[in-house]
Amino acid sequence: MHRRRAAGAGRRKSDRSLHGDGRRCGRSGGCRRNGFPSGVGGSSTGADCRQCRAARSGAGDPRAMSGPQTEFQYDRERTPQALLEERYRSADLPDTTAWNDTLAHLLEHRSIRAFFPEPVSESALQLAVAAAQSASNSQNIQPWSVVAVRDRHRIARLAKSSLGQTFVATAPLYLVWVLDLSRLATAMHASGHDSTVLHNLDPLVVGAIDTALAAQNAAIYFESLGLGVVYIGALRYTPEAVIEELGLRTHMLPLFGMCVGYPEPSFPNEIKPRLPQAVVLHREKYSEPPPALLEDYNHRLKAFRLENDLSMVDWTTYSAERFVRLQNRVAQNGLEQRLRDLGFGR
Repeated sequence: MHRRRAAGAGRRKSDRSLHGDGRRCGRSGGCRRNGFPSGVGGSSTGADCRQCRAARSGAGDPRAMSGPQTEFQYDRERTPQALLEERYRSADLPDTTAWNDTLAHLLEHRSIRAFFPEPVSESALQLAVAAAQSASNSQNIQPWSVVAVRDRHRIARLAKSSLGQTFVATAPLYLVWVLDLSRLATAMHASGHDSTVLHNLDPLVVGAIDTALAAQNAAIYFESLGLGVVYIGALRYTPEAVIEELGLRTHMLPLFGMCVGYPEPSFPNEIKPRLPQAVVLHREKYSEPPPALLEDYNHRLKAFRLENDLSMVDWTTYSAERFVRLQNRVAQNGLEQRLRDLGFGR
């Protein structure tokens, strides 16, 4: 259901969430005059959604922005309280004494699955790669490459290699992030070392971590321009097809894709609430969180899914069932053996 709606079917919301121009408000349950729905975070900040603010300022269409020079500003007027309430949907919020604009930008993240066709500029792409190359990495090995795809036909073929997620084909820019140990293999051969150690599990784990760190830096930069992104993890299920499509070589493994483009506001994605900090933040030693915290989060996420026309299921049920389903797919595809056949994790 989620993929079908993202590919083009709109949400059904009440008329109270309509914009003045007839478009539906991107905020759950409406914006300034409504705030958050009762019982979900209890927000009384009255913050508008970004589409409403953009409409008031005459900048409702992201295509009117001045391109990659446009700095992050579409939600700058929102208060720390409003941003944190939307992220956690809880009255128990972090201390905001050390707040800055960087955090405001990070809290605004949401996955975007509908894009305008306008291209992402070459400057934005190159600077995103500069951001990616500025991420931390182990031993300065820099074990990744990224393939930027703009050709519509190639993107469509890559979409088919990602469980047929049709929204992928709408992205004007599709980045494939590749674990790339080929440069290290060349260096080892040149210095007389045996490169078979690259088949061990550790290079796969470390390389995947470093690639993800680089990609997240790029994603943060793209979003600072008003662009939207979404990661495509399903690309990993058919590595051979992606390798052939992109001309990858030995010691290269496509890990995930990333759609990039200007968000189409007719299909807004809400900011998904996260687990309470008390569940994930531990001090000095790990301590088992009270079960009530997870149960409370179950209620909050169930309410979020109901507001967004998704099946009304809590986090515990949804996460467990989805994880098992994906692992069954991995087993059916023989993914582990296929990775070994490609020379990874032997």
